[in-house]
Amino acid sequence: MTRRGVAPVVGVALLVFVSVALAAVVAGGLAAVDADGPPAQAALAVDVDTEADEITVSHGGGSTLDPEAVSVSITVNGSALAQQPPVPFFSANGFVSGPTGPFNPAWSGDWGAGESASLRIAGTNAPGGIDPGATVDVVVRVDGQILAERSVAAE
Repeated sequence: MTRRGVAPVVGVALLVFVSVALAAVVAGGLAAVDADGPPAQAALAVDVDTEADEITVSHGGGSTLDPEAVSVSITVNGSALAQQPPVPFFSANGFVSGPTGPFNPAWSGDWGAGESASLRIAGTNAPGGIDPGATVDVVVRVDGQILAERSVAAE
């Protein structure tokens, strides 16, 4: 008779243990979900003006971007610029002062569709200016994640 009285207690204890273990697995899974949502997605185009050594990045649509979260890296003919643009900036080594749009700290708000940002590379920023025919690679990141990689043949 005593054995029968123990079986329901063991069964209940086992059910409680399984329920707690399952709850821990679910809670761990929820904690691993990124609370910030999906990464930004935007269509970006890059244009190069060799006469002004200017690079323009145009936002063609998709997620609006926080300029403070954007970083840009540039290579010319496979060589990374000695100084990369510290977006946003007004005056930085290796660049002509006064970038436009979201690359400029005077910009207010997010960077959305139809808006462009440009910067000019100083001749002192090795490998120097952008010659016609050069290949310019621009990588745009948001919060460290690559948003766009564009390669443009300068004309």
